[in-house]
Amino acid sequence: MHYEKMKEKSEAQTYRMVRAYLYNTLIRYKTIAVNEAPAAAENRLNEIQREDFQKLFEEIYLKVGLFFYQDQKNRLEQYKDKDTPNVDFFSLIWRQIVVNATSTLEIASLITRVTENTKTMIRALLVKAAAERMAPRDIAKLFNAEKVIFTKSRALTIARTEVGRAASIGIEQAAKDSQLELLTVWHHSAIGNYRENHRPLNGKYVKKGEVFKVGDVTMKYPHDPSGGASEVINCRCTHSYVTRRSAEALGIERS
Repeated sequence: MHYEKMKEKSEAQTYRMVRAYLYNTLIRYKTIAVNEAPAAAENRLNEIQREDFQKLFEEIYLKVGLFFYQDQKNRLEQYKDKDTPNVDFFSLIWRQIVVNATSTLEIASLITRVTENTKTMIRALLVKAAAERMAPRDIAKLFNAEKVIFTKSRALTIARTEVGRAASIGIEQAAKDSQLELLTVWHHSAIGNYRENHRPLNGKYVKKGEVFKVGDVTMKYPHDPSGGASEVINCRCTHSYVTRRSAEALGIERS
């Protein structure tokens, strides 16, 4: 329940951030199309820059990852004598960790796809408006009709998926900094469209660095890129780390 509440809070904040960005982008091109012409708006689609989405994703990872890092760090403190890095100091190096994470092939490719899909969706509206020789009022109606689909559903998918990735990065870094021998515990979320093959893993552990068997693939933790998109997109699971003694005391079983 603790981790579900953390993810719900992070998803809500991220959803508002992403939806606002997508909404502002859509409104910008609606305004150009209405005040000038659909062709004029289409000619300016290259102003939608991949770098802008990169910054958006980095902001998500900076906030969410640090939130989960601090939580896991605090929970691991009880098992050790030596302090992990102070979070105020850690936040200074967290940005570089985030930049490295968003530069990996998988996430970099995702950012490129989101950028291009945004252009494609707006271009389709502009092409339709031009082909049907719509009046400015009708162009505005067309864009307004697509507003919910364009902003709400896409923002929700991005928020759910990227909060999970960012949380995993923060949790992994906290476990690494602890220098403890730990067990990875999978926490399944029953909220939303959950995956049946994730449910049996709930509350189960593997030794840190080992893998969970998830359907036909193996994953070190939820949102592990090695699981592929089918096991990651919209997944709301998360994970945590405990010592073996703590696992035995809590009755946590091996996966």
